[in-house]
Amino acid sequence: MKSGYDSINLLLAGEGGDNLRKKKGFTLIEIIACIGILAILVIPLTNGFTMAMHSWNDESRRIETRNYAQDVLQTFKSSGEAALDSIYTEDNDASGSHIFKHNAISSTDNAIMYLYFNDENELKTTISGMVSIPAALPSNVVSSASLDGSQSDCVSKNSSNKVYGCAIEISKDSNDFLASSSFKVYRLNVQVWNLSMQDTKRRDSTSSSLTVHLGR
Repeated sequence: MKSGYDSINLLLAGEGGDNLRKKKGFTLIEIIACIGILAILVIPLTNGFTMAMHSWNDESRRIETRNYAQDVLQTFKSSGEAALDSIYTEDNDASGSHIFKHNAISSTDNAIMYLYFNDENELKTTISGMVSIPAALPSNVVSSASLDGSQSDCVSKNSSNKVYGCAIEISKDSNDFLASSSFKVYRLNVQVWNLSMQDTKRRDSTSSSLTVHLGR
């Protein structure tokens, strides 16, 4: 009487026995080929997902900076002409340069300031302090003759490493600004950047710039 072990041996020795011995699993070459095919399929999908996430994040930042710029403009609009007068107050020195309040000296008729902040609350607190006709600007506001209103200049002056930078430019509207104090028109331009972004091009593409004319 043959045992079960002998029966298995007989089966393997018979027809098809060699095939049963050989087909125990995938070979190393087959596994490597499968991995290569999966990699070809997965890499484009991963790249597409990454690009979609970058686009979504950039659009979110763009909306955020636009909202901040609107907050600044709305605060100035609500504060009236007196607030702009207090910041823009100027005189001329012997060379003809414009001397603005808070040491914003310029060879043109533009007054430029940088405002730095980390969140909406800090932005609103700072703007409220600016338009309340203060004797001095808040500590997170920079005003000097060397400011040019560019992204790179705003970044270089961010000594407190705030997340956001806002360039505020106030100027007379040369077409509508009359010598008479009874009618004045200011041009107010505001641009906001997310300074925490390391990529200069993306930082600029997600910024927001808004301009309004204010006066009476």
